[in-house]
Amino acid sequence: MKRQELFIDSVSQLQFAMECIENIPDAVFWLDEANSIVYVNKAACNELGYSRNELIGMNINDIDGSDGNVEVIGESPGESPGDNMFRLLTQHRHKNGSLIPVEVSGTFQQSCQLGFSIARDITERREAEKRIEADFLELEQKNLELQKLNNYIAARREQSDYQASHDALTGLSNRLLLMKALSELDSTQDRRRRFAVLFIDLDNFKAVNDTLGHAVGDNLLNEVGKRLKSIMRKTDELYRFGGDEFVTILDDIMFDEEIQLCISRIIDSFGDDFHINQNSVSVTCSIGAAIYPDDAQQPDELMMCADNAMYKAKTDGKNRAVFYNSM
Repeated sequence: MKRQELFIDSVSQLQFAMECIENIPDAVFWLDEANSIVYVNKAACNELGYSRNELIGMNINDIDGSDGNVEVIGESPGESPGDNMFRLLTQHRHKNGSLIPVEVSGTFQQSCQLGFSIARDITERREAEKRIEADFLELEQKNLELQKLNNYIAARREQSDYQASHDALTGLSNRLLLMKALSELDSTQDRRRRFAVLFIDLDNFKAVNDTLGHAVGDNLLNEVGKRLKSIMRKTDELYRFGGDEFVTILDDIMFDEEIQLCISRIIDSFGDDFHINQNSVSVTCSIGAAIYPDDAQQPDELMMCADNAMYKAKTDGKNRAVFYNSM
């Protein structure tokens, strides 16, 4: 009686297991040693469009739609010698000829010469992956467009900043950068540090504009800027202050003789004529020099001192330099 109960229990368990296999949502296939289908569940019939009777006896290759394009994503030996467990991505062919992407997990039991596999329809997953890929590509394209826009904005900002701080005619730093540089030098609050401001103004520039035209005058200012720039020390910066006025800052000056040497180079540089549009133009300059912190400690006051000294050089006969502290 006990053995009969065990038998009944075993049959019940087998029936329960078969009911579970029959009703799981993934397609289940049992194969013999020749790869012929000996059992399928309802999901396999629904997936492939065949009846159960049509599928049983078919070779598994009859529903293979991979054309050899199979991706193995897992493979390992089973518990017994000769057993093989696998997991792969492939395609099944529907009765109507359409292809169904599937993920197949299975094993072959050498001991009973039976194969068992579960095929999950991954059509929705593939479509989701395609949507994700399309969204990613779209996002990547938008990121590229955004990067281009950011680069364009940065370039325009850089161009705008440059135009705001540089003279359009000569390309030299303008008054804005000059006052900023003076403020930065003053902000060090090191009264032992000496630097000089040279205010350079061309003599009789108006006559050049009146006799040769403003185009020649503009070209002359451009050439003057180049010539002055070429004789400056590497540590000194040249600025176009406005009109025919230029300013340079001589930093880290120890002795007044260093300032005088720079002034002499500037005045001597005007000894050669400027050749503008087939015109030979002779021009000189007047220079006013003011020293920080001797003459003034505020940027505006220092510029005013250099400007006053320059006008003194004009009234003294031009083509010369005057130090503010000698006025």
